[in-house]
Amino acid sequence: STSGALGETYNMAIGRAGEPGSVFKSAILMSLVEDGKVRLSDKLPTNHGKIGKFDADQHIVDYERRYHTDEITVMHGYETSSNYVFRKLAIDNYESNSKKLLDNLYLYKLGEAFDFDLNGFTAPYLPSPESSTWSGTDLGSIAIGYAVKETPMNIVTFYNAIANKGRMMKPYLVEDIERNGIVK
Repeated sequence: STSGALGETYNMAIGRAGEPGSVFKSAILMSLVEDGKVRLSDKLPTNHGKIGKFDADQHIVDYERRYHTDEITVMHGYETSSNYVFRKLAIDNYESNSKKLLDNLYLYKLGEAFDFDLNGFTAPYLPSPESSTWSGTDLGSIAIGYAVKETPMNIVTFYNAIANKGRMMKPYLVEDIERNGIVK
């Protein structure tokens, strides 16, 4: 504000759904592992970073040169947040049944707004392979956190469930913390 006072005008954590990018790769990897499609030690051909209709991933070309190899493990692809690796994994394992990946994302509550203590919670968006707008690049885009829309609250709730050994908890607003009736 022009007065110099701080104030909240819009709650971005619940009100804005946007493309989460690489933080979405954990959900893709979780789906692949749970469906028994990959192990972290599995090796993929690097293919000079080329997959399908997507531009070559220059990071993979650099990786090939640096490590003198034409393979990369799933784990290293995750560690380096490789767009090539995640696109390849999604396309190779879900292209014939894209709905299975999307169903898993819904199971992880990444496709629905949940009841929350504040008004204005924006619903996330996951494209549907059954939709007339589904395109040949959607699966590869979803794999790297694009073509989807998530609120920061949806993403943090998903990661909290991972930290909580798979148990997803509804987020709550806390006014204060008390011990023996005394506000701390």
